[in-house]
Amino acid sequence: MSCRFLIAACLLLLGAACAAEHDKPQIAIVFEAKESNGAEDLRKGADRARDAASVDIFTAEPTAKALTAGSDLDGYDLVFIDGSAEGLALSAAEIAQLSQSTRLVVVNPDGALQGNVDIAHHADIPVYWANRSVENDAALIRYLASAVTGAEARKSAAEPVVYPRQGFYHPSASGLFNDLDGYLAWYGERSDGVRYDAAKPAVGLSSYIVYYRHENTAALDLLISEIEAQGGVAVTLLRTGAADFTPFMRDGQPVIDVLLNDSERLNVRDREAGVDQIRQLGVPVLQSIPFAKGSVEDYRASPGGLAPEMTSRVVDAEWEGQFEPLAIAGVDPASSTRQYIPMEDQIEWRVERALAWAKLRRLNNADKRVVFTYWSEAGGKSDVGGDPDDFLDVPGSFQRVLAELNAAGYSLGDAPLPTAEQLAERMSREASNVGNWSQGELAKRAADGSAALVPLSQYLSWYNLLPVERRREIEAVWGPPPGKTMVSRTPDGQSVILIPRIEFGNILIAPHPMWGYLEDEEVLMSKDALPPHHQYLAFFLWLQNEWEADAWVSKFSNIVLQPGKSQGPLADDHIGIILGGLPHIHPERLGASGALSNKRKGMALTPGWYNIVTPSDASETVGELRALLNRYDGAPDAQKAGFDAAIRREVQASGLSRGLEIDVDAAELDVLATAAGDYIDELDASNMPWGGKILGDAPQGEAMSAMVAGMLGNDLDAVLEEKTSTVRAVARRLVEAVVDDGQSPRDAVQAVLKQSAPDVEAVLALAPAYVDALNTAPREIEAILAALDAEWIEPGPMGEPFRKPDTLPPGRILYNFDVRRVPTPEAEDIGATQAEALIDAYRAENDGAYPDKLAIVLFSADIARTNGVSEAQAMRLLGARFKRNWRGEVIGVELIPREELGRPRVDILITTSGTYRDHYQDKVELITEAARLAGESPEADNPVAKAMSAAIDELKASGASDKDARLLAAARVFSPRPAPHQASVSGQVRRATWR
Repeated sequence: MSCRFLIAACLLLLGAACAAEHDKPQIAIVFEAKESNGAEDLRKGADRARDAASVDIFTAEPTAKALTAGSDLDGYDLVFIDGSAEGLALSAAEIAQLSQSTRLVVVNPDGALQGNVDIAHHADIPVYWANRSVENDAALIRYLASAVTGAEARKSAAEPVVYPRQGFYHPSASGLFNDLDGYLAWYGERSDGVRYDAAKPAVGLSSYIVYYRHENTAALDLLISEIEAQGGVAVTLLRTGAADFTPFMRDGQPVIDVLLNDSERLNVRDREAGVDQIRQLGVPVLQSIPFAKGSVEDYRASPGGLAPEMTSRVVDAEWEGQFEPLAIAGVDPASSTRQYIPMEDQIEWRVERALAWAKLRRLNNADKRVVFTYWSEAGGKSDVGGDPDDFLDVPGSFQRVLAELNAAGYSLGDAPLPTAEQLAERMSREASNVGNWSQGELAKRAADGSAALVPLSQYLSWYNLLPVERRREIEAVWGPPPGKTMVSRTPDGQSVILIPRIEFGNILIAPHPMWGYLEDEEVLMSKDALPPHHQYLAFFLWLQNEWEADAWVSKFSNIVLQPGKSQGPLADDHIGIILGGLPHIHPERLGASGALSNKRKGMALTPGWYNIVTPSDASETVGELRALLNRYDGAPDAQKAGFDAAIRREVQASGLSRGLEIDVDAAELDVLATAAGDYIDELDASNMPWGGKILGDAPQGEAMSAMVAGMLGNDLDAVLEEKTSTVRAVARRLVEAVVDDGQSPRDAVQAVLKQSAPDVEAVLALAPAYVDALNTAPREIEAILAALDAEWIEPGPMGEPFRKPDTLPPGRILYNFDVRRVPTPEAEDIGATQAEALIDAYRAENDGAYPDKLAIVLFSADIARTNGVSEAQAMRLLGARFKRNWRGEVIGVELIPREELGRPRVDILITTSGTYRDHYQDKVELITEAARLAGESPEADNPVAKAMSAAIDELKASGASDKDARLLAAARVFSPRPAPHQASVSGQVRRATWR
């Protein structure tokens, strides 16, 4: 008798026993709720099959049961799990236990998640689940109860209804169309509305067919009617499961100009397969997201918008090259089955922006009007160019971009194109922002024609159309129009707002409007995010209404500092008003934090570019001192005193004395030598930009070999440590031999090390590939032109190529890491090690005493660079660790028992940047939960518990309720209030009256 037969027989015997014990089988169903296929939808099917089984539903929804470590799934007669569920709170050990104690049915099995019921013998089960509807859900439950548990069936399970995998949809049609030709034939001949016309811009829509099956298409229907109302045609493809976009193609070309996607990952099981579908389609894919976590009113009231509850959905789409996340519907609070209510103004804006991208795709280059913006924040001629963090040569980059646009057929006028030096001069003297302290310069520019002038009457005609609430917010800070910023009068006394700019035919180069903090002393004291001042608003309204820009490319923008939601803005908030329908392209430095706010709040497409970064070459500048210190370290103790004068003299001569926090003349020699050696090592490990980067430029000559040496970095250093005492210098010579001299790794090792070293050769073998990757720098400009042609652009990871070479080639639109897996296990190990080292260092300086509280600052750039080391450090200080499911996703936290921790817990205080607050709220909640658990742990030496107890007593004494007192006492993570990104201190210190 086979093992499979024995297992089946045992399960049937178990089923008979269960049927006898219970009136009907007890079934648990565990899955990930989708927008229109959640717990309440399944409950409707379960109610219809209540005579066959008693069903408990486990999802993350409030209306379902939560799956936790304490969930007693062993007690069910059958457990049904969808293996494709994200964030499933089951460990491999728990899955194995279930397989031993009950029937485990798994559809979409994945890795460790496998069932003990052979689906091959129950072929209808995955068919029911893949075609979910009320009818199929009820039939599935009946089937599980009778065919799997062996219970007596009071009513047979109906055959599964198989819906088409995909079909074309229009609300005016009587049903779905199987193919594009049938759909377009109907669309072109319809008599009850807009007809299909290939000359009109075509917007594709991709959605799940389940909305159609559950009659939940209100948002989709409004999108289609709005596309037609704004002059386009809609081609809507409904699908089940993984995306297949080939039906959008005809004769190898897409029939659509842009795609709106409202579904989740295009292929849950194979991300690259989903990306490949968009790659073949080749058009921009914009996010059109139903807000599944609340009503329309909930969304409007939320400070984060799509964050934090739906951040993972935004991230998943970014990995596939999708962008512009906009919410277009909310859940009907009166419905128990998650019916969606459309957000009419959001849908109107979603369509406006989609058609703007479609227009870019159809326009001839000669007809496209494009504006480029750059940094000019301080209102003076000397503060012009790029964001100081970027080290971008903006005039040089503009010169390169203008030449490429000219070659691509854009209309740049008849005048010769300027040199980078001429552009820099004009940007500074003609097209910089001007502070309101320089009224003479403002009057000069108003009179000489160098700036565009917006008369107050014209501005008011635009301004008065804005929502009353937005105008009220603007005037509360900046006063009535036209305000004071960039305002002057013409010789005839007319009040005008100045728009500095340089025009080359259809190309406009202009300073981005100033944020405004330095323009008004009262504004410096603001604790809230600043609304746009009048010139800020006038600039963007002028671009849209008068200059009629087709696209905006920002080399610098501060638009994300405006009030509004951190992810998924509203059409009627300040971001929505400023952007309107203007496609936004923001080339982003790869070493930045993925342009999170520009992507998710500023609606930007973000092709990446890289800085040329090289090691700081400390070995060359302090070479003599290093050699002296090496000789000192190797000298007998009796001879070390003879090095005293030479070491002190060389420390002074090299300039290291300015960086050492000790008295070079008075310090003991051993202390000085150790400090100097450590400081040199720190300098060696650092890096710096190789001048200002011009977009499209790859490193040349010495810069190339230096950057490649830095990219090989620690890997090369590690294999050289036992072979030389001057690791960095030798590493640089080896790379130069391969990159500059064209030697093979073997020949280079032999020439420099005078020995065979296969481990060194293996690392050096990467150098040519890194050179090739760096030489793809022209993609940085090619990507801008591709974006202006409304082509889909390949996605790529963010990060500094110097540390993460896989971020090359540039020119891909950036995506963030998978936040669900951060901190990674590796980062958690590093963070734990750092926390213990920090505690040991404190004890060494404080007679063995343990610290009571330590402070940590969390930045978005840091979590992007380290994958969560600082968060893991905070967790370890508290004596807690992350819990992960079988996928490796972080699903919670737990305390480390005191006896296992081996020391007292350490209380923490954490502050975050504004960007971290906006995009990593899930990490804040994890740390907060760990602090709460630590505060409730009854240990005599627990400073967290002591601090919380004292805070609770103090808060209650001041009148707080017990609930509020406990909530506030547990707070450990602080940030700027929602919307602002700073406390204005940096601006206030520049005031003459600062004290």
